[in-house]
Amino acid sequence: MLTIRDITEIDRFAKVSAANKMLSLLTSTVTHEMITPLKCVIQFGTTLLKSKDPNVLKEAELIVSTAKLLLSQVKLTLDKNMLDNNAFVPNFEYYPLNKTIIDVTRILDGQASL
Repeated sequence: MLTIRDITEIDRFAKVSAANKMLSLLTSTVTHEMITPLKCVIQFGTTLLKSKDPNVLKEAELIVSTAKLLLSQVKLTLDKNMLDNNAFVPNFEYYPLNKTIIDVTRILDGQASL
């Protein structure tokens, strides 16, 4: 007895799965490699913020704020990729929420600063 099956869908699924895995690996690698240079840009911009020149200050503020936004997006992309690949490990640490609420209340009342 000879059985003939169409395995086109199985083959297509295997190819798509392999492509998704490679894309995921590329995304993880690229986003991870972007974090260090962005942190350096932020540090450099922060150093420039100590300047007394108003033009330098304006540009430094723009550099720092833009780099921080980009760093945030890169980290979110890396986290999403880790979630998609079931590689995200939650960090279950004790967090003193009461202290945070007290600190925020003091800031809002003007008793403390950021």
